Amino acid sequence: MAKAVCVATAVASVLTVAQSQHVPRFCDSPGAFEGNMVMFDYSKGHSSYHKLVYDEANKRTAQEEVVDARTPGAKFYRILNFFDDHTQYKIDTTDSKCYKGTIPENEQWRPFGVPEGATFVQQVNVGIIGEGLTANEFVLTQKDHPKGYYYRGVFTAKDCAPVQEMILRNMTDLSQSINAEYYDVVLGISNPNIFIPPAYCENALPLRAAP
Repeated sequence: MAKAVCVATAVASVLTVAQSQHVPRFCDSPGAFEGNMVMFDYSKGHSSYHKLVYDEANKRTAQEEVVDARTPGAKFYRILNFFDDHTQYKIDTTDSKCYKGTIPENEQWRPFGVPEGATFVQQVNVGIIGEGLTANEFVLTQKDHPKGYYYRGVFTAKDCAPVQEMILRNMTDLSQSINAEYYDVVLGISNPNIFIPPAYCENALPLRAAP
């Protein structure tokens, strides 16, 4: 009887270890990638469409944004963030205007990936089973977030590429919150020159004057 108990205990231990090995842990997203992003602007009540270029090693991002994409007279902007210098350029590529200033407080550097302290929620299949991809969902509650935010993120099981992120900074005021979806992610940066501001940015207007 004692031998049977020992065997049962050993089997249970093996199963527990096996299951724990399949629970996704903290992961870092690729250090350099580009892709497309749809972000919902709570303050304006509409979505904006961006091409995102992310360079973690140099702490910089570039976004090419289309405003009013579905209407005639759509505006095209390139937003460059240099986080080590706390500098943001907003470039109106339609009218060749440039604005420069300090990166807004709600846009400070935040590396992609599962934040430390987040809890694994579930593993899901995005799309049709057998045709989609496997992704992991994580949540970081207000009481555990260092700034009191609520965070929810979905990342691919392979490579930890972002799929969706929600950051609620204030439950009673969503204007500074983020709800973003990512797709068509490609590893690496195809054109590093995207981080070079155009020559007319030498006479940049103050960022606060940007539309």
